[in-house]
Amino acid sequence: MIALQLPYPVSANVYWRHVVVGRRAVTLVSREAKAYRAAVAAVCSGVTPTAGELRVELVLHPRRTVKDETSKVRIDLDNAVKVALDSLQGLAFADDAQVVELHATVGEAMNGGGLGVVVAAHEVTA
Repeated sequence: MIALQLPYPVSANVYWRHVVVGRRAVTLVSREAKAYRAAVAAVCSGVTPTAGELRVELVLHPRRTVKDETSKVRIDLDNAVKVALDSLQGLAFADDAQVVELHATVGEAMNGGGLGVVVAAHEVTA
């Protein structure tokens, strides 16, 4: 099992950039996404990618305001899921296709926000 506390993710809405090169449309990873991936890689330093089918649990922690309240502005939970799985690919697991069970919730606010992640072997229940 791998348990991580990642930085607050960028939204999937800014993760990808679509540009036209010549007559071709190309999809690129944005600067913001590259910076987030680098931050995730730093957190995952020393983590060995898990093999096999996986269960992933995500808890999105909204940012806490200066008034010590939960920010009303936060990314959509589904955007956090996509960004987290893409960012953890090659670090916590080889391929996000290994994820066969996924749980995502919004948790308590924290300073700066964050994303709690647990990656574990998928257990087959009878």
